[in-house]
Amino acid sequence: MGGPSFYLLLILMLLPIGCTKKKRPTLNTYITESEKMKAALGYQKKALGKKGIHRSEALLRAARLYLEIRDNKNARATLGKIVADKQSTPRTRGRALYLLCKHWGKYNSCLMPIIIHYPDTVAAEDSLLLYLPLLERKGIEQFSHQLSALYMRLKKTNLADNILYRLGKRLSAEEGKGNLVLFGKSVTYAQAAWVSFDLLLKSHPNSSLRDDAIYDGSKVLHRLGRIKEAISLLSTFLKARSSSWFFGEYNSQLMDDAWLLCASLHIENGNFSKGFSMLLGLPKEFPTSRLRDDAHYKAVMAAIHAQKTSLACSAMASFLKKYKRSRHYPTVRRLRTRCERKP
Repeated sequence: MGGPSFYLLLILMLLPIGCTKKKRPTLNTYITESEKMKAALGYQKKALGKKGIHRSEALLRAARLYLEIRDNKNARATLGKIVADKQSTPRTRGRALYLLCKHWGKYNSCLMPIIIHYPDTVAAEDSLLLYLPLLERKGIEQFSHQLSALYMRLKKTNLADNILYRLGKRLSAEEGKGNLVLFGKSVTYAQAAWVSFDLLLKSHPNSSLRDDAIYDGSKVLHRLGRIKEAISLLSTFLKARSSSWFFGEYNSQLMDDAWLLCASLHIENGNFSKGFSMLLGLPKEFPTSRLRDDAHYKAVMAAIHAQKTSLACSAMASFLKKYKRSRHYPTVRRLRTRCERKP
């Protein structure tokens, strides 16, 4: 029983059964109008024998194809069937309403019902993006009032963080010094922007917009003169990169931007050595970052401003070796001539 053949058989039995990967189904691609028309008719035919999500999904695919070939009559009729079907999922009904609104509706009246009734769908996010420019025309106060009210109504939905971020983003772009009432408090535009970002971070910690809120919120805190808080917020964000070992290296498109901003704030706050080392250390931390030469250039200028001549000259010498194609190269080369002058 314990012979070589037995153990060989046992090993083979323990090997993973699925050694060969199953081929993923390829997405159907239709190029010509005739191919798209034929496919659309096929999806409609398929929908006849289906119910619920399978029916609405097939109809939605057909409607998209009709839109691609500009068959507006069939597209509109097919989308109408999805909306009328009580078994359609919120996702498909919301998308159908969005497409009807986008192509044939009046934005002022057809977008908000999608946002209100289907807030947990991507269609609601798309509707919000179309609705915001209309709301901006009413002025910053009306914009803030209506969007904050919308948040309070939908704060337990998937759209809530998106609403807060759009509110904070718009308020942070306001250069005026006026006041407005936000969530029952009278605040300046910059304060209102931070309130929005802060509420997003505290109430929606798992939001996909969290990184954006941290970065934009830090810039708002800087404007408000709360530099230490901005540094603390950015530092917490940057620590996520080194501590997320379980799922692999944490990746964010804003990570190098946050590093650069944090370094600049350290220098502004009087901690030159910390900020300077962070600026020069950015290329090592983010070797593919588009900000590598910018960070090094900022280090050069910071050393010059702090009247640290030896440090500035050294930084300029290394810059000229590393970043010959940088837009800052001519400026650094000109400044470097001062280091070469004899006393």
